[in-house]
Amino acid sequence: MMKLLNRLKIQHIIVGFIAISVLAQMGSLFFIHNNFGMMEDNWQTYKKEIKAKEVLLNKIEVEMGYDGAIHNYKNYILRGDEKYAKKFADNKSVILQKTEEYKSLPLIKLEEDTLSHIIEVVENLDQEIAIARPKHAQNIPVSEIDHLAQSGDYNLKNEFSQLSAYYDSLTKELYQKREGVRQSSEWAMVASAAIVLLLLAALKVISDLKIVRPLVRANNSVNAIANGSYDDPINIYAQDEIGETLTYIEKMRISLKESVGNIQKALNEASTLGSTMEGLGTNVLITNDDEEIIYANKQSMKNLKALTPAMRKTFPDFDASKLMGASIHMFHKDPSRIKTILHALKPGQQHRAVITIGDLKLSLNAGGVFDKEDKRIGYYVEWQDVTQQYNIESQIKHIVGSINNATTDISQGNQNLSERTESQAASIQQTTASMQQITERVNDTAESAREASELSNNTKSSADRGGEVVKTAIQAMTEISESSKKINEIISVIDEIAFQTNLLALNAAVEAARAGEQGRGFAVVASEVRSLAGRSATAAKEIKELITDSVNKVESGSRQVNETGECLDEIIMSVQEVTRMVNNITQATTDQASGIDEINRAITQMDSFTQQNASLVEEAASASQSLKEQSDKLVEIVAQKEEK
Repeated sequence: MMKLLNRLKIQHIIVGFIAISVLAQMGSLFFIHNNFGMMEDNWQTYKKEIKAKEVLLNKIEVEMGYDGAIHNYKNYILRGDEKYAKKFADNKSVILQKTEEYKSLPLIKLEEDTLSHIIEVVENLDQEIAIARPKHAQNIPVSEIDHLAQSGDYNLKNEFSQLSAYYDSLTKELYQKREGVRQSSEWAMVASAAIVLLLLAALKVISDLKIVRPLVRANNSVNAIANGSYDDPINIYAQDEIGETLTYIEKMRISLKESVGNIQKALNEASTLGSTMEGLGTNVLITNDDEEIIYANKQSMKNLKALTPAMRKTFPDFDASKLMGASIHMFHKDPSRIKTILHALKPGQQHRAVITIGDLKLSLNAGGVFDKEDKRIGYYVEWQDVTQQYNIESQIKHIVGSINNATTDISQGNQNLSERTESQAASIQQTTASMQQITERVNDTAESAREASELSNNTKSSADRGGEVVKTAIQAMTEISESSKKINEIISVIDEIAFQTNLLALNAAVEAARAGEQGRGFAVVASEVRSLAGRSATAAKEIKELITDSVNKVESGSRQVNETGECLDEIIMSVQEVTRMVNNITQATTDQASGIDEINRAITQMDSFTQQNASLVEEAASASQSLKEQSDKLVEIVAQKEEK
């Protein structure tokens, strides 16, 4: 049995166990599916037959029972109302329809007998209604018809109960079948699980024999090789995958044993080279062909120990005392790239580089170590700490960069200043021309202001004279108004005299009339006097009206003259204010003309200074450009130094 297991592949064993497990599961699933198929068939049968029959039977029972055929039959027999006969006919139609549907299903004898009995009862009831109908039409007493409702056996409850019991038995039978299917399915699942567990247990035993124990032997052999023991051969019993792996490990042990022998021989030869390296004043590391450090001279170890704190900032686990056997790529961020470079080195070729480790800069000079047949057996690395040198160069580069940036800024600033100075000079020249024009215009304005001042003074004098004339006119109008009032008073006196004269003439006429013939001449005189008094009164009235109109006009003229006087007073005040303002303008324009002359002299002086500044800016721009060129040359020198 063990020989057979040793010859079998592990994958074949695993596939066999999986196949058996799958077959067991499939058998279980097939059994369960078959049982559930049977249960589903029974359920469909129940739905199609039993359930349908129950529904039909319930409908028939409802149509026969209360408010059904028998109920409507009895109501018709007792009452003779045709509506009950119609309801019975409807009940009968439904009952016959449902019995026909019931008959279309598979039937047992009990069902056939019950359906026949139902049809028989319904037909009998229909016949009895037909017998009772003419009796009700003849108004025969109900007591003589009532015996029809008492005849016959219309009780169908027993048949309905028997059918319900039959349906219950079928339902119970279906439930028992379902329980049987469920239990058999559970047993099938338990059996399937038991088979799988047995297979897993067997697989565990076989895996211990075929996998675990051989792997333990392989692990022990690999650990021995890792610890440097290459003399113990590996026993191989099986021909499976692990047996093949152990075969490869045995081949590796033999190959490593040969390689270690060769390396030991090379180390013996390298010890002689090491004595020579110790006398050198440089740092040297030597690796085997797998890029593992196998030698470091004392100078290199001393300097690496001194650099340990700085190294640990990047490589926290760095320890100079554990350098032997470590990979040279512990110092590299991209080992694959360095491997490609080292493997491409031919005899006599070297690779120079500067690597950064934290704050350190290390200069490297690497090359291959070849035997007499030009077969590479390792690498050497000569290294030097150039951190201080790079820091100085970096500072110089930073300073030169700052100078370069400053000269660039100065050059650009001078160029901008030169452009602004030239623009300012042109602006000052334009300003000078504009100020000259302003000076001329201000002088013209001053002259016009002086002329306006003279005109204003003349206007003021004329306004003063007009004011005096108006005052004289106002006084004259006042006197005329006083005279008119006096004339008006005189006219009033004349009018009063005329009235008295007229009154006296009237009295004289009366007295003359009394005197008769002697007083006739006196009456004529009195009449004339009265006539004169009337004309005097009329004339006095007209004169009074004219005088009154004249007085009114004089008063109106007085008011207008007064208003004219007030307007002239305002005009005089305005002319005085205008005169004062014109005098102020004249003084201001004179002062402005003087100030503008001074501004012209200052702008002329600024123009001279701006021309001088433009010359100085051009000289500064030329000097900054020269300084920038020298700075660029210094940057190139520093860059060339870094490349070296």
